[in-house]
Amino acid sequence: GSTTGLGAHELRDLLDGPLAPLRNTHKFDVLVRLPLVIGLCHACTVLTREKVVGKVTAIAMTVVSVLGVVGAAAPAWSGQLAPRGTFAGVPGYWGDAADWLESHANGRTLLTPASTFGRYVWGRTNDEPLQALMRTPWAVRNVVPLVPGADIDALDTVSRALQQGQGSAALATFLRRSGVGTVVVRHDLDQSQVDVESPETVRDTLLTTPGLRLVASFGPQVGGPPTFTTLGGREVLADVGRRAERPAIEVFSFDRPVATQVVEDDPATVVGDSDSLLRLDDTGVSSGGSSVLA
Repeated sequence: GSTTGLGAHELRDLLDGPLAPLRNTHKFDVLVRLPLVIGLCHACTVLTREKVVGKVTAIAMTVVSVLGVVGAAAPAWSGQLAPRGTFAGVPGYWGDAADWLESHANGRTLLTPASTFGRYVWGRTNDEPLQALMRTPWAVRNVVPLVPGADIDALDTVSRALQQGQGSAALATFLRRSGVGTVVVRHDLDQSQVDVESPETVRDTLLTTPGLRLVASFGPQVGGPPTFTTLGGREVLADVGRRAERPAIEVFSFDRPVATQVVEDDPATVVGDSDSLLRLDDTGVSSGGSSVLA
């Protein structure tokens, strides 16, 4: 968060530079564990010497140390060293999709359906694969969107509209005004996540949204009858028969280019939120022009 006071600016510069490994728990964790383990080894070496603590205490310390090592190694000898969702690599079709989007994306790319984290049938990346594979603008509604509150509100509005299963001219207007010209439907999302909307519903909404059309697809077929599919170098249960067989990734885009910035001398003022603006688009009152939310 934002810090103030004496040295705040210098502290932020340090955390963005040399002290970057100390910013996050998952980065700092290893820096704490290593010296603790070294210290534990040294303590065990000293405390197991009979001349220091006595024979009984030395034996007790040895037993405790052995049990500690065995307990810490439990994930290894129980075959669970790799956490759930571990993957050898991001499937190649995600790289193909990213390359295509770099060259053909119309405006900002929106990943759908919304999901808490990047959890796919081939593995759990947590961060989205496109974060490492793309340089052009993209967006997704996840559990911790690192964007201003108004942007989150707009993403929520789009997510709710995509859950209707029926598109509309208002949704097309709202997406275009937001600079979103390309929508990616992820059929390879892990459907065991309770908060993930069906990609089939999203797909139906996009197919019935004026101006949007299916322009590309990538990856093997997923879905359909309960079956195992090879993804990311291993066989996974891609679906349990809840949806039709689709390519892992489908890309929809508007027929016409999307303006990344629209400037009007006197934009309309809407007293409401993003949902209000979508409803005004639906009734034709806003006419798709620039608006300021008050």
